[in-house]
Amino acid sequence: MGPSVRFLHPKPQRVALPISLIYPTRLNQIPSSSRLRRIYITFNAKHPINAKDEAMLAHLSTTLFSALSSAWASSLQSGDPKLPRITQIQPIITKADMLPLNTTEARVIIDRLQNDIRNAVKSSLEDAETGKIGLASDELAKLMCLEPLVSSARTNPPFGILDIRKNIVEACVTDV
Repeated sequence: MGPSVRFLHPKPQRVALPISLIYPTRLNQIPSSSRLRRIYITFNAKHPINAKDEAMLAHLSTTLFSALSSAWASSLQSGDPKLPRITQIQPIITKADMLPLNTTEARVIIDRLQNDIRNAVKSSLEDAETGKIGLASDELAKLMCLEPLVSSARTNPPFGILDIRKNIVEACVTDV
């Protein structure tokens, strides 16, 4: 099964379905959801980012950018121009226990995954002409795509799970 996407609303109305089940029907609801704070997407630490992962990140980022630019245009028309809240993509790197035991080697793999994720988002935003809202694609990619969380449920004790939970709570209680 491929990566999974989690939609997070500030109220406990989260939806967690594999991409194959939500694409394209659920992903089309992104622009109409004003309460959506973050979209959680998981990546297996053992595997590099593939074409399907890049396509999903491109689809998510262009869809989120489209919603953002529509909200920006509405605020300009209303006479109160302010940048709307940005729905963020939160990558989660899972199965970190499968990485090499050498922390330097593991860090290199995690950094490569992080760069590949950020570059996929950035390149799709470059194609979307982000200058229309006054932000360069690199700046918008940094705002839109958060640093990945790293986790493993198989280690004893598991790690990264509390960080993910804190991240979810933070997304629910703050306006970004």
